Amino acid sequence: MRLLAELFLLDIVQETQVSDDFLRECYCSSGALSQYALVSKEILRTRYSAATENARIESVKSKKGTSTQLTSDLLASAMTRRPLILLGDVGVGKTIFLKHFLRVDAVDLLDNAAVFYVDFLKESSLLADVRALLISTMEAELEEQHDIDIYEASFVRAVYNKEINRFKKGIDGPLAHTDPQRFSSLERDMLQSLLGEPLRHMQRALEHLRATRRLQFVLVLDNIDHHEAEFQERVFVIGQSFSETWPVSVFMSLRPDTFYTSKKHGSITAYQPRIFAVEPPRVDLVILKRLTFALQQLETTGRIESFPRGLTIDSRSLSVYLRMMIEAFQHNDRLKELVDNLSSGNIRQALDFVSTFVGSGYVSTERILDADRRGQLYTLPIHEFMRSILYGEAQYYDPRRSPVSNILDITTNDGKEHFLLPILLAACQARGESEPEGFVEKAVLFRHAQELGYSPEQIEAQLERGVDWRLFQESIDRGDFGSIRVTASGGYMHKRMLTFFTYFDAILVDTPIVDPVVRQKVGVVSLIHDRLERGEVFRQYLDEQWPFEDALTTFSWPEVSASLRQDMDHAAERAERSRERQRAARSNPFSSR
Repeated sequence: MRLLAELFLLDIVQETQVSDDFLRECYCSSGALSQYALVSKEILRTRYSAATENARIESVKSKKGTSTQLTSDLLASAMTRRPLILLGDVGVGKTIFLKHFLRVDAVDLLDNAAVFYVDFLKESSLLADVRALLISTMEAELEEQHDIDIYEASFVRAVYNKEINRFKKGIDGPLAHTDPQRFSSLERDMLQSLLGEPLRHMQRALEHLRATRRLQFVLVLDNIDHHEAEFQERVFVIGQSFSETWPVSVFMSLRPDTFYTSKKHGSITAYQPRIFAVEPPRVDLVILKRLTFALQQLETTGRIESFPRGLTIDSRSLSVYLRMMIEAFQHNDRLKELVDNLSSGNIRQALDFVSTFVGSGYVSTERILDADRRGQLYTLPIHEFMRSILYGEAQYYDPRRSPVSNILDITTNDGKEHFLLPILLAACQARGESEPEGFVEKAVLFRHAQELGYSPEQIEAQLERGVDWRLFQESIDRGDFGSIRVTASGGYMHKRMLTFFTYFDAILVDTPIVDPVVRQKVGVVSLIHDRLERGEVFRQYLDEQWPFEDALTTFSWPEVSASLRQDMDHAAERAERSRERQRAARSNPFSSR
């Protein structure tokens, strides 16, 4: 199940031969603001404004679909000598946007064009010589898709016809009549020397094809943002050079922070590229479309296009599992809220959550199949999905491996520090909601936390943890002290996640307890009623550590504690119902049949 999930959820977009059907059925339009995000829509709407500052930036989408400006700029950029920059955070869907745009939206426009697509995520072993990689990609594309061999003798002679005629008129020209063999050898040496410069030869070949066959050329440099800033800037310089001197339209994808830094201090300072923003689509729709497409493919062909060649599957069980997942992402708002916020717009992260869940040891696949045998559709409880994310393949929560942070962790032997990160998150969000882009100066948060009795060392440590876990986003232009804003993940963690017993039960074993008496009562247990008793001890311990009146801070542990207590009661009720079913099954082993 896990391997299949990785194939149909994660790997398929990176496949070179991903089908147009997949792009049409699974593509979600960029920029649809989430209805589940627990931060303001204005923060989501202005996520790239700080990075571009005074530069003109346009969205890749319009009210009627893909931006007409982007479409018109696609081939015009070869004449204006400016590259097209696709700006977007890691995981927002730049790759699928590019493939959908080039192969679906602009397919008519590119009817007589060669598209050279370079994926720097796959070609990481060839990064030492980027130009050589680009040339080899162009050679392969021309030969495979257009049946053009740029080293074929007749093609070479056509490209260098001007040089051949000049050679004939030169000092060795008379040898064509007096010593034809010698003349042919010298002419061949002359052409060989021209071919000895692959970069220049490719440029001449493209110029020749544009002039004689009216071919257009598009160079796409994708997934540059998976590498260090220095490499991104180096690729930009190369792409800009190609755009200025070659007959190609150049697409490049960059992160906002890389663009900002280079615009301020690096190579982009000297250029005025066209900038288009790729905003993340709605996470729940992306997941739903992927699952629906996978189910349709399995039920009609027995395979998914990313499967290894020759592999087909006839699995009713997998179809049942997929239908259960589709139902969940259609109707379970709590599940959609969880995935949407924890991923903070990173589509790749959200898909990874789903892939982790499928086949997880924390999910009873047998219960799902049993429900189907009874003619029912299994309803996915949010706590099962959450446990799979929190633990992964591990038996216990490990913050070094889990994608979910422990926001109650402490750095000192001070019980009230358990609440410091939630307080900082709540304070930053409350103050940021009134700011145009949601950023709050760190100095403001420092003052607020110090007034509550926290030390500068504690505050600095928890702010760093929040940034490292992407609960905060730092302003790209940090200034003297810096500004931060809460991400969707940060908002969810302090508003919702702490109220779930599943999360509370997981981080309990990772959280230092400053009271030695309580520490002795908290041990390793596995049965649900033991875990609930342990959780209640830990909850009451935190109640005792909370030293503030509600008016002093925007985060209220007493309110969170009350909501957590309710969820623990629900967990106890679910456990009791489960025990009743097990007793009934033991007393009548044929009842489930």
